[in-house]
Amino acid sequence: MMNEFWDVAYRDNAPALLGVLRRYVKETDIAHDLLQEVNTALMHLRNEKSKPQTLEIDAADVETLRETALNDDDDSDAEPVSVRAEVEAAEFSSEELFGAIDQLPEHHRLVFKTMNISKIITAKKTGTVIQMVMGFLIGAVGGFFVVAPLPSFSLVNILTGFLILSAGFVLHVFIHEAGHLLAGKISGYDFVSIRFFSIIFIKKDGKLARKKFSVGGTLGQCLMSPPEPIDGKFPFVLYNLGGGLMNFIFSAIFLALFFFFSSIFAFSWIFLQLSVIGVFLGIVNVLPLNIGVMPNDGHNALTLGKDELTRRAFWSILNVNALMTKGFRHRDIPTEQFFLDSVNLIDKNNNALVLNVATNRFEWLMDRHDFAEAKVFAEILLNTADNMLEIQKNELLCELLFIELIGECRKEEIERLYGKNLKKYIKATSFYVSRQRLLYGYAKLFLNDKTLAAKTLEKFNKTCLSYPFDGEIAGNRDMINIIDDLATKRKINT
Repeated sequence: MMNEFWDVAYRDNAPALLGVLRRYVKETDIAHDLLQEVNTALMHLRNEKSKPQTLEIDAADVETLRETALNDDDDSDAEPVSVRAEVEAAEFSSEELFGAIDQLPEHHRLVFKTMNISKIITAKKTGTVIQMVMGFLIGAVGGFFVVAPLPSFSLVNILTGFLILSAGFVLHVFIHEAGHLLAGKISGYDFVSIRFFSIIFIKKDGKLARKKFSVGGTLGQCLMSPPEPIDGKFPFVLYNLGGGLMNFIFSAIFLALFFFFSSIFAFSWIFLQLSVIGVFLGIVNVLPLNIGVMPNDGHNALTLGKDELTRRAFWSILNVNALMTKGFRHRDIPTEQFFLDSVNLIDKNNNALVLNVATNRFEWLMDRHDFAEAKVFAEILLNTADNMLEIQKNELLCELLFIELIGECRKEEIERLYGKNLKKYIKATSFYVSRQRLLYGYAKLFLNDKTLAAKTLEKFNKTCLSYPFDGEIAGNRDMINIIDDLATKRKINT
């Protein structure tokens, strides 16, 4: 009966286990060999289970056990404590835990790596499916309202319809961000910046300044400074949902105009499209979703309503952004903004907003040039935080690459970090001054390419002219000086 149990257990789980192994081992033959090793281990365990268990104890062990028993006589009423309970009750930090795991042999560390792989893969697949379904629905409904009302399906009419649809989409982006701004002002927030696509307007020296900036996966953003909490509370729901609500309000207005101008086809057609676009944008922003690059407004509002720690993190993030927009550097910002009163920022259950405080703390370490501590913190964060966004992971990986360039500059480590996915991310964010600083260091310290380094530095200086964060510019200039000093010491490009 027991043999049958083990056989069934292995047969039912072997395909899933092979899939996990293939994610870490590229060669199929090696993955199958590892799977066979698992089967051999199970057979050994099964055989050992069927044997009578004996324990060999020498004379010294007997004496030790006798003394322990005598010493425990006075505590006979105490509950026995299991080894697991002792370990769980022990006090050690996550840094110490992961440091201990790193000391294990590779095949043992693999166990810890694969523990949450199924959950992570399932979450990613679910997000991809939701994105595909939403994209299909938006395209289908949008196409229907563009084409269906047309008196004739000529190419000119269809192209005109999709042109109006695109223009309406842009219009609703402006409406959405204006909704956040209005909702924020009603809630007592102060204006900091508002961005439409790559154009950002910031409040600087009491005036409105136009700059260039963008965040991957977002079409716009209205960031404001929240009011001081009263008894630990501050308004956040209306500010987060204001954009989607404004889309709904304007959709209702456009729908009313559609009926009002129903006798004039051109007008009614345009207003119908504007109404449909607004409804869709309102839904995908207000309905709590955590797919794509970052959580949407509805998801943020829902999370903030459930968790005090997340509210504190949200308040800190907005305040740090306000100070950075004013020209502060990370190292100049009060340290409590990066620690949240000693909260464990690298707990695996922390959400993306709390982890944003952790990445801000990492940037604080980098700006102080505490590169060794920053590296340790980033590596622990990457290995611990299950809910970290891809953009957060990639930012940390970029800085780990930079730390390696100005540190040991090992070829194999640089090539490992600078993989295909990170190259794509670096290319997509090449307009960040920190990214150009990284590429400058890569060209000068690793490639030893004087021409490429000069071009990258020229691009950095040009980007600085329209970059919105003066403190970030100053910090990256300091790091460029570090690169130049190292290049001189290493006799590179002199």
